[in-house]
Amino acid sequence: MELGKAFVRGNAPRECRLCGQWFFHEHGSLTVYCKRIAPGEEYKTCRETGARAVFEKVAQLLISKWLTFLLVFTSGR
Repeated sequence: MELGKAFVRGNAPRECRLCGQWFFHEHGSLTVYCKRIAPGEEYKTCRETGARAVFEKVAQLLISKWLTFLLVFTSGR
């Protein structure tokens, strides 16, 4: 019954990219992580842990690209 109501409201079940459990996202939400405690954590949720991991990955990529650019730019002088 509740599953049918969730679909009518526009919610669909999604699998958490961190813990693999299913959850309902809010209507129009692009959420890919659930609000459960993340594996290996005592109090941080999958959303907190997953968002931090993605941020660190993107930041590291940008830093490496920037350093490569600087190296190429300064070696040409």
